[in-house]
Amino acid sequence: MEDLKELQYQMAQRREGLDFEHCRIALRKLGQMHAASMALVNENLSLMDKFNFGMFHGSVDLQHSCYTSPANDLQYFLSISPQNHVREQHREELVRIYYESFAATLYELNYSKIPTFAQLQDEMRKKEMLGFFAAVFVLPIALMEEQSTQGSGLDGLMDEEARKEMTWLMISGKSYTEAIKPILKRCDNLGVFDLQSYQGDSNY
Repeated sequence: MEDLKELQYQMAQRREGLDFEHCRIALRKLGQMHAASMALVNENLSLMDKFNFGMFHGSVDLQHSCYTSPANDLQYFLSISPQNHVREQHREELVRIYYESFAATLYELNYSKIPTFAQLQDEMRKKEMLGFFAAVFVLPIALMEEQSTQGSGLDGLMDEEARKEMTWLMISGKSYTEAIKPILKRCDNLGVFDLQSYQGDSNY
């Protein structure tokens, strides 16, 4: 694989999150990748044997690709990657940016039945619980401000006291508490926590 450092690329600071422009670029590329995957499978259905069946190809982590709803990637990305104010103020705009790139790429590839934006929105509603899980289990790791005095990595996870300390550091840090509050409020407003009425999809 190419070393992007030679092209002057730099890793973003994980605790800062991505600004709007970098989110826009990432989601445009994600839309193109999802569209290309759909077109490829449409031309060669035998490729489905290599993936789990679903609506679209989707996986932010390319080491664990599968064929599933694009909303999985979108929910995961929007929960853990943007800066707080970008997530809170530009979420719908970013979903629209993704869709426009996705639909335009499908059109260029002569895909016959391009999903509508309303269909994507419906998929997003079904996958809200996945976004919540990412915010609860992945975001605190990304925003962790200190290292455990009991150890870190696999060695630390093997020790019960270290696990407790690391968990407390992850969920009690200022960065995480500031990020999770509006996420929880949004999920509550959408009825995600009302398991009897929530019309989500448990297949992730």
